[in-house]
Amino acid sequence: MNIFQISQEILDIFQELEENGGELTEELEAQLAITQADFKSKVKSYIDVIKYNESNIGLIDQEIARLKELKDSKNKSIARLEKVIIWAVETFGETNKSGGKFVDYGTGKITVRNTQKVEVDEDFASARVNYFMEGIRELAFTKEIYYNELKDIIPKSKDIDGLSVNVSVDVPLTDIYNESGYNILKTLYQYNKAFKAKAAVSKTMLKDALKENPDAYPKLAHIITNKTLTIK
Repeated sequence: MNIFQISQEILDIFQELEENGGELTEELEAQLAITQADFKSKVKSYIDVIKYNESNIGLIDQEIARLKELKDSKNKSIARLEKVIIWAVETFGETNKSGGKFVDYGTGKITVRNTQKVEVDEDFASARVNYFMEGIRELAFTKEIYYNELKDIIPKSKDIDGLSVNVSVDVPLTDIYNESGYNILKTLYQYNKAFKAKAAVSKTMLKDALKENPDAYPKLAHIITNKTLTIK
């Protein structure tokens, strides 16, 4: 017996259920079935099993948190060591044909490579998208959007170049069907408070554009160069 007073028979059933990934076999289903004769005793046993498993889940969560913290700590240690190695190789290493620095220490070879990635100002992207969507909401409320081209009522700002927006909205289908005389887009705009808009940028597209013109998106993004180790 354990602290929840669960019989070994019940524990064996639930252990087999767990080993099956929670899938019931016909045999397990028959063993778990509750009859009038054992109604109260089995209900109590099953509640005890639930409580027992919940306590184990709590311990598992604690262990996951501990392992995550341990993983983060080891990743930080690796990053610090890599910075020291990169400095040392660039300072004392040999130069290869492409101009990169390397060191061959007999049983392995380390090369320092320059890699580029796009760094996006996420706050700026979100602020611009939210500003634009607020303008759309106001126009939808005043009905102005029904009678004018969008480009005529919302001047395009240069600082939205490179930005995309992911828009989602929940609308009852019956409301769309009842809006005779309007297209679906206009119907959706009536749900101005329901819009969920999130900035979405393609870093691949931005990177290609920034390689051609580093000042293409001065407020949104720029390319940064990182030094990485290639270990062979």
